[in-house]
Amino acid sequence: YSSSSYFVKGGKEYFLGYNVRPFVYGTNGKFLYAAQSDPKITKSDIYLFENNTAKKVNSESYDDIYGYDFTPDEKIYFLGMTSDTSSGIYNSSVDLIIDNKKIGDFSFLVYQTEGDSSRALVYSQNGDYAFVTEETITDNQYYSVIYINGKKLDFPSVVTEGSKFFTGIYNMFYSVNNKLFFTATTRTAESYNDNVYEVFVDNISLGKTYNSIGRINYDRGLNVATFLAGRGKALYEVKVKF
Repeated sequence: YSSSSYFVKGGKEYFLGYNVRPFVYGTNGKFLYAAQSDPKITKSDIYLFENNTAKKVNSESYDDIYGYDFTPDEKIYFLGMTSDTSSGIYNSSVDLIIDNKKIGDFSFLVYQTEGDSSRALVYSQNGDYAFVTEETITDNQYYSVIYINGKKLDFPSVVTEGSKFFTGIYNMFYSVNNKLFFTATTRTAESYNDNVYEVFVDNISLGKTYNSIGRINYDRGLNVATFLAGRGKALYEVKVKF
């Protein structure tokens, strides 16, 4: 089953495609969306609708396209997924494309949450970008890493004894003064309640461990992040000033 979609403006209809994904708006009313150009072919393309015209953005063919948005200087980025089942096992890879340039291919990018929004890439005020992906330790074990401007970030010094990699990275964002904040799992336990987490700013641990970290609330006016965190049976209100 496929559905066709039109954009109606000033009483005129503009055909967008089939199985259209949500719009992401830029300046002056332009927007991005992903869609199929042919309902019989399960391939996705990304389009820029501007000046009453939909223009295809991607040059490569992808099985799916997601994570699309505008950079702070109005360039386009998106994630293009290619899947392969020829070996009898499902495999997939994701290309990160920024301004029509391939930054690299990855297993997938892990969306990061700030407040009520989530995105694949986070940008600083000065144009740096960061994202989280996973890499393989063994066939069924993975670790999380951060890339900044396409370059992998080194694993930092941590408080958690014996930790050599992150098994999860969350809540990553840039502060208004370009500090990179994130939380990470530094030890995975048999019981979820015994997992160990640390908080980092610019890849430096803030020196405390927790067994749980709640929603991060970042006040851009005050440039302060606050959250609740648990350690054992104790509950803490934590404030991070950037």
